[in-house]
Amino acid sequence: MSHEEKAKELVERFKPLVTIWDCYNDSPQDEKYIIEDAKKCALIAVNLAIEAIEDCSVVAGFPLDDYKNLKTEIEKLNT
Repeated sequence: MSHEEKAKELVERFKPLVTIWDCYNDSPQDEKYIIEDAKKCALIAVNLAIEAIEDCSVVAGFPLDDYKNLKTEIEKLNT
């Protein structure tokens, strides 16, 4: 799976958790806001993984570059 595909998958997994209800129109919030918030959540998760890996005394064998590339792909996704 490419970094772009993984970034999209991670954002999609957070979308159900950030759905916001528009009380004025009695409908879910616009999709672009949901995606924007899901991207923020995905970035938090990836940043936590990067920090955990960087904090390890033995970094060899951990795919740190993969997480950094994944972070870049999440940031590039269109909202």
